[in-house]
Amino acid sequence: MIEDKFNNLELIKEYKNFLSEKWDFRVYRSFENSNGIYYFHFGFPEKIVKPLCPILECSPYWGTTHWKEIDGFWLWFSCYTSKNKIPEKEKLTQWLKFFLNHYNMCFRFCSK
Repeated sequence: MIEDKFNNLELIKEYKNFLSEKWDFRVYRSFENSNGIYYFHFGFPEKIVKPLCPILECSPYWGTTHWKEIDGFWLWFSCYTSKNKIPEKEKLTQWLKFFLNHYNMCFRFCSK
């Protein structure tokens, strides 16, 4: 079960007014003892992802379902893993660009 794999979730940083200079964004990490790997996760505000969630979570867009909801944020894992506790900014930025680009495509599609 995915919840068991990420049961030691830890908030790394919350970026205030990061998305469209209006919405907060969070980065979390979890650690899997069996492999010694850190997983990094993105937290998006429920208010902006919930309305688009059925489309976001299908294959042409994000292609994966959110796995946890915490304090008004829905979490998706970024597929970025590392042996290091501190994530590389370039890797996180790459994954975030992927999510935001596909979110914007989905938003445009739904706005038509």
